[in-house]
Amino acid sequence: MFTKAVPVFPEYGMLTTLFFNECKLRFTATNMGSWGFIKRGKVALQLQLIADKQLLKTISCCIYTNSIKNYYADLILKGVVSFGGRL
Repeated sequence: MFTKAVPVFPEYGMLTTLFFNECKLRFTATNMGSWGFIKRGKVALQLQLIADKQLLKTISCCIYTNSIKNYYADLILKGVVSFGGRL
């Protein structure tokens, strides 16, 4: 039986992404060279360094939360999302 799934995302700028997630979004970030790991609470993501930017065009992620409005407001306060976007 599955107990957990952790998505792996291709990443072109590993250090920039890890820094952004740690400083702006309060994730704990770990750099392992061609792999990166970010975690905050029960949310965990793995990042894999890639050389081809074209692969980044097909990435998506679903976020499950108990309050999307609070999460969205938190992202606006951190400057991650511009105000005026719709949920």
